[in-house]
Amino acid sequence: MVRIQNNSKGSVPVPLTEKQLVDIFKSLDANGDGVLCQKELKTAFSGWGAWFPGMPTFRANRGISVADANGDGRVDKAEFGDLVKYAISCGYKATMTISRKETTAPQTEKLIQDLLNRHDADKNGLLDKAEVQRAFDELGSIFPSYRTHRGIKIADEDGDGVINMHNNELEKLVKYIMSKNYDLSMQKNLNAS
Repeated sequence: MVRIQNNSKGSVPVPLTEKQLVDIFKSLDANGDGVLCQKELKTAFSGWGAWFPGMPTFRANRGISVADANGDGRVDKAEFGDLVKYAISCGYKATMTISRKETTAPQTEKLIQDLLNRHDADKNGLLDKAEVQRAFDELGSIFPSYRTHRGIKIADEDGDGVINMHNNELEKLVKYIMSKNYDLSMQKNLNAS
């Protein structure tokens, strides 16, 4: 399975080939009419990490403006090439992810727990902000400081600003991380060695 993300840090991203992007854009053609409208492109860019308010709409509109040679406000099969070049120029990359058949939820939780354990630098059973942020960096978060802030806010039950790894706080942080669908293939490789 190919996962699209913008400027990944935690794994080694590989630029998409034009054929891969064309196949992905074709798969986004919800009604099968052979063209992508602004709504379909907005959904695509939103899912790929263009999450700032208005950014998915901007990327979709810009993509149409760059690729729409006939001026109909949509991107047809003949125009896919220019749309693909635009997406590549924006830095969208692909990483391979573990399919759901290969990794079950308990295995995924274990991978994340192992990652967090590795980042408990002083081995005191508490994850401070810097340790959590390093974990998000390793996961490839585009905005690790934001994810760290949100993760601690969600998981820190006693309000002490750290995650206790021996109670519910760790479980809540793991669930938060799982909800973000990070590519864990690198974690699987690290745990195998």
